[in-house]
Amino acid sequence: AGFYLAHYDDAGWKALAGAVEALAIGPMDRYGLQEDAYSLMRAGYLSVPGYLRLAGSFSREQNHYVWAGVADGIAALTEIFVGDPNVPKLEDWGRKLVKPTLQKIGFGEKSDDPNERLLLRATLLSAAVRFGAPEAVESIKTAFQAARSNPTAVPPNLRSVIFSGSARH
Repeated sequence: AGFYLAHYDDAGWKALAGAVEALAIGPMDRYGLQEDAYSLMRAGYLSVPGYLRLAGSFSREQNHYVWAGVADGIAALTEIFVGDPNVPKLEDWGRKLVKPTLQKIGFGEKSDDPNERLLLRATLLSAAVRFGAPEAVESIKTAFQAARSNPTAVPPNLRSVIFSGSARH
């Protein structure tokens, strides 16, 4: 018994990226795959561009756990390479990656949103704010101003994103 990471050749990573993009493998396998890829990259077995090629295949993802892993991996790279002139390009790439799904589910909560959508919204909004997406930053600033006069105006699932994002921006 043990814990192992699977490393693939370029063709294997490309095939897995296609399966991720098509949502042909389950969410927990997608989560594990991106976590393995990040760990392999950190250990020097997978290149940063190789990791980002896989991360880019998650644009259609609908699971908040998976998105949290992908966003955390990209954000960690921006922190590892802080000061590097390519970090703004990486942040821009991260904004573009999360934008379609965030636009699809919207910034505001609806009374009939299922729990998974509430969590997904918070995860994606947090990532968008982290990467400096102007519309996301403006959204949390507006929500923060509303919360100053009425704390209940901020939905519970978005409070940490709104308060930490407002402090950051």
